[in-house]
Amino acid sequence: MANVAPDLCVNIYDFVRTGQFDKARAIQKSILRLNNLVTAKYGVAGLKAALDMIGYFGGLPRRPILPLGEREKEEIKVALEELNLV
Repeated sequence: MANVAPDLCVNIYDFVRTGQFDKARAIQKSILRLNNLVTAKYGVAGLKAALDMIGYFGGLPRRPILPLGEREKEEIKVALEELNLV
């Protein structure tokens, strides 16, 4: 997640450091869907697609991993939009 939403991850860290656990927990909960998509569900291909969508260079995954299809990319895009990352 730190690759896709570094500011949100830093905010979690800062809130925990200052004892604002409810704020940290709220951010953590808000990024769970996207985190699941770019790690557990789509893995490297999902991470690379998300990076491309937010303006970084993700590029294509190396074989044997295949790039995501349009349906999968749309699912990630919606999750990014929910967090105002695109």
